[in-house]
Amino acid sequence: MGASMAGIIEWTHDAQCARTDPRIALGEPRWGEDHLNGIVFQTDKEYDFFAAIAGVRSRFNKPPLIPLRGVPAHLSSPGRWCFEEFGYEIAGWLHLSEIEQAIRRGADPLLMGFELETALELMGRLVARLSDPHVRLVFAIESP
Repeated sequence: MGASMAGIIEWTHDAQCARTDPRIALGEPRWGEDHLNGIVFQTDKEYDFFAAIAGVRSRFNKPPLIPLRGVPAHLSSPGRWCFEEFGYEIAGWLHLSEIEQAIRRGADPLLMGFELETALELMGRLVARLSDPHVRLVFAIESP
């Protein structure tokens, strides 16, 4: 059995509102529970990606660029459901800019499966509309 990841792409509600109504200024991200939206996705056997973001299943022999941060104190409803339902061994969260830095640090070009590629494209679209500090990937990796 291979390693798998549950990922939650989350964004702040206040950033979403500010982009809907241009009269609302985009302030500092508020990651409180009542200000979050999220989408859950799953992928497996993305070993180079897991190595880049978490140091799991690494063939690069490098620790992760950004140390694991664990599960954030506040999660979106889908995020809470995911962590309560499935649990986790290894968990963290990163902004898209941090994911891109971690991927660039890897040795080879990273080949991605459909789920991961789609998730990162969605994050890119959200960042383009809401800004990097208002979007994050929360992940849990099970690595038997």
